[in-house]
Amino acid sequence: MKKQRSQDLPTKRKMLLIALFCIAGYAALEKLGVFDFSTLAESTRKMLGRTGIIVSYLSALIAGTTFYWDSKAQSMAERAQERKLQCQASRGLLQKLGAELGHRFDAELRQCGLEIDHAEADLVETQRYLTSKNWLGWSALAGVIVGTCLQLVGAT
Repeated sequence: MKKQRSQDLPTKRKMLLIALFCIAGYAALEKLGVFDFSTLAESTRKMLGRTGIIVSYLSALIAGTTFYWDSKAQSMAERAQERKLQCQASRGLLQKLGAELGHRFDAELRQCGLEIDHAEADLVETQRYLTSKNWLGWSALAGVIVGTCLQLVGAT
């Protein structure tokens, strides 16, 4: 049976084709003269162009910082998972040892429980980051689009 390839994730070729399509589309719109905002005052066009640059820059900055935060979130999740597994194993050993020796390790078991709670909180935080990252990505994309449109208006 042939393995079905996922169509959800873009390939280098797809991304290149999309970029070329966008460039060709923009060139066609420019050739048709769709971007003619000469009726706006020169000072207004300059202000819109500068605003578009700032909006695009900030949006690209937001989108670009995901490289840093992704690695930090991944590292945090890995450490939290390790801590959780170690504490669960320690708790199991303490309970078993306590049963064999007839001794209660209440303070140690309580400490393990706290460590597990902290690790689970870190895992929840990394999951929340992943959820907000998607929203942040879409807002950064919208910012780049708005910024580009402002720059087009300012450049005509």
